[in-house]
Amino acid sequence: MATADALPQDGPVPGAAGRARGKARRREVPRASHAGHPPLAPDRDVLGMLERSAEGRIGELLPLRWQRMSASAFAFFRGTADVQAADLAATPRVGPMQQVCGDAHLGNFGLFATPERDLIFGPNDFDETSLGWWEWDLKRLAASAVLAARHRGLSASAGTDLVRTLVASYARRIDEYSRMHVLDVWASRIRAEEQVGQLDGAVRERAQAVVSRARRRTSDQVFQKLVRSVDGQARFVDDPPRIFHHGPDAAFAAKCGEVFARYRTTLADDRRMLFDRFSLVDFAVKVVGVGSVGRHCVMALLQSESGQPLILQIKEAATSVLEPWCGPARETHPGHRVVTGQRLMQAFSDPFLGWASDDEGRHYYVRQMQDMKGGVDLDTISPAGLAPYLVLCGWALARAHAKSGNGGADIAGYVGKGDSLGDALALYAVAYADQAEADHAAFVAAIRAGRFSTEVTFRPERIAA
Repeated sequence: MATADALPQDGPVPGAAGRARGKARRREVPRASHAGHPPLAPDRDVLGMLERSAEGRIGELLPLRWQRMSASAFAFFRGTADVQAADLAATPRVGPMQQVCGDAHLGNFGLFATPERDLIFGPNDFDETSLGWWEWDLKRLAASAVLAARHRGLSASAGTDLVRTLVASYARRIDEYSRMHVLDVWASRIRAEEQVGQLDGAVRERAQAVVSRARRRTSDQVFQKLVRSVDGQARFVDDPPRIFHHGPDAAFAAKCGEVFARYRTTLADDRRMLFDRFSLVDFAVKVVGVGSVGRHCVMALLQSESGQPLILQIKEAATSVLEPWCGPARETHPGHRVVTGQRLMQAFSDPFLGWASDDEGRHYYVRQMQDMKGGVDLDTISPAGLAPYLVLCGWALARAHAKSGNGGADIAGYVGKGDSLGDALALYAVAYADQAEADHAAFVAAIRAGRFSTEVTFRPERIAA
């Protein structure tokens, strides 16, 4: 029988085999092959895709969606993850296929809290998460960096430098994760306050303000902001078209109650016991985001016996934009797909994550609406703040890919130090930002021609439950 003394003192180097596979993959898909963008499909029809993406959404809210997307090329880009996914289908594929974000633009990263109330940074939107190609996430993030730089008035060279900064951060971190113990990767976190402490001057002050706002955004704070007493009953304050009730629609309340009852069964036993300490008090429709506008989204007010609030969001989940090009998700239920992806890719996920369907065949996922969550306003971020923000986003994306894949070893082997891939993705990001701006211009022209209406004539009573 072997003894402890007989065991080797030095084990295998973590990730060595995967890094070798990734490095070998460069021969089949050179890193330079990602530069620029291949010719677009001759039948590419962005406006038609926008119209098809509106199917199944709340028609009364579509003008608000078009209005928000028309605001800028960056806003348009945020609402067209499906368009870029279709365009990426013609680009070289590296692999391995794994869980990816699916919509990893700059606005989909932010702060959230751990059970210890520690603020950490990472991707925070998983509506499109599914099995896919890791480099698609990195390309979407790179293109959004150039668009954000242009939106903030930076030069062309500054935009490409930002992409190289992003890729260098991703490369450094994915290599670090590939050399770590698997369990250490799962336990790793990007602590927001630690990173803020390393910044200087005005950038540090702005970052501290973002962290402070996130710490104040608790269920109690949201309750004070959005809820009033009406005839002795706590009720959300209507602010149409952003927030509204269905009036005296008992069917709407009954439907929400049925979805909640089904959602409850998807919670782990301990979370279900915690959830049961609260009772449902009120429901209201809440319009969120850019790409999500028109999807069914409801916020629910729950209160404990002593009146302590819990505010949850019930958000519609549809097929991921990746699935037509990358194949079906592991999960047959779209809400389950979102929850699984979020749990795989985040350092810590909302304890109230769950999913359900209604009797009409719509699928949903549920989470806390706000609980020490926050993010950077990319419309007002200082030009000096973009580079450190991109360093964090590259780090967070590397961490998410390492946790949800094989520890990032294959990716690390392919990426290397990041210089070659950074140069290539800088060219890709510029080319795709140009395309997004052209698509946005065509969209604005279609609005002027009357093809898309941005006139919000809102009547809640005309919206079906």
